[in-house]
Amino acid sequence: MQNNAYFQPSVRSEGLYLTLYPPTPGGPELALPEITRYLKKNPLELCDLGELKEALERQFTVSEVKLSDFPATQLDEGLHVTVSADRMGASARFYAPSERGEPLSKTRIIECLFMEGVIFGVMEEAIDGWLENKVY
Repeated sequence: MQNNAYFQPSVRSEGLYLTLYPPTPGGPELALPEITRYLKKNPLELCDLGELKEALERQFTVSEVKLSDFPATQLDEGLHVTVSADRMGASARFYAPSERGEPLSKTRIIECLFMEGVIFGVMEEAIDGWLENKVY
């Protein structure tokens, strides 16, 4: 099974860090726009993204990048929903929480889908499966 590359925020007294995890062979790599979209959803003070760009160029190993000198609040588990152009399909990209961030619930996932216009055809068994075996 191919797994996406993913990241996990780490909130510490000296600042905000991201740990970048590489994809399994054949899995998609992380891209800077995906990370910046995630970061913009959270009220964060960011430093230069140059180190992050460099880390993304070498996604074959786990690496850690300091994003900010300012401590942030804990970041909850999240998701980004993409709806197809014909509105007949949707997919979700899940984001790991920081150490003490809150996990997503089934109810919250369904609420996020609903907010993106996904009302019919929600595959609750797929949501239950992801909640039992989280893969980012």
